[in-house]
Amino acid sequence: MTLPNDFGLIASMVKTCLLVFGAAGALAACSQDNSTALKDLSTTYGDTTIEIVARSQVNVLLHVNGDSCPTLSDDAVAMFDGQQMEVSRGGYAQDATGCYPIAFWFNKFPADVVSQRERTSNGAEMIIKDASQTWHIAPTQMFGNELTNDTVASRLVWPNVDNIATAVVYPTVDLRIAGDNVYYPAGTNVTFAQVRAFPAVTLCDGPGTCSVDLQRDVTFGTSLPL
Repeated sequence: MTLPNDFGLIASMVKTCLLVFGAAGALAACSQDNSTALKDLSTTYGDTTIEIVARSQVNVLLHVNGDSCPTLSDDAVAMFDGQQMEVSRGGYAQDATGCYPIAFWFNKFPADVVSQRERTSNGAEMIIKDASQTWHIAPTQMFGNELTNDTVASRLVWPNVDNIATAVVYPTVDLRIAGDNVYYPAGTNVTFAQVRAFPAVTLCDGPGTCSVDLQRDVTFGTSLPL
């Protein structure tokens, strides 16, 4: 599944639901009381999956497999690293494999607060809860670890990321990825890097499965790719 980069768009979709479906359709798609407690999602509708996409922002998708499209309870809330997120409660759209989107995001990502918390705790924390249940998702550190350029060793270092999956740098050169290091040819003046990893989730308590897609874009100089 391709995730939207900006879940702010989801909020806009929800707000404009009446316009999209028309007055009659909106009553069924937006206003109908079809709320489901967290503890009942999987048994009533199908397997649940939490996907956390972390780039310059945090966007979280709760996907529910099945033929129907549940809506989260009005008291459902989500917190990332102690900071409350916006909620799209779902219930009005489907894709090929189930209900979409139930999502959580920040209108303005509290980067400094999140980074400081993760440096202290050495990990990230996602909580989704309602009156029926609390889900805990604990990825490894996501924002407290900066990508650095070790020019002496000709490498990029992304601490606490077990395995970097892909890397792109500017200027374009051959790279070698080893764990949390990306090695480039000696003498290369790397001015930009984009690295991506899929860190392990150390705790996935509530959803059926959890995953993390983590990307970092860093500028080290003034010469950037076009």
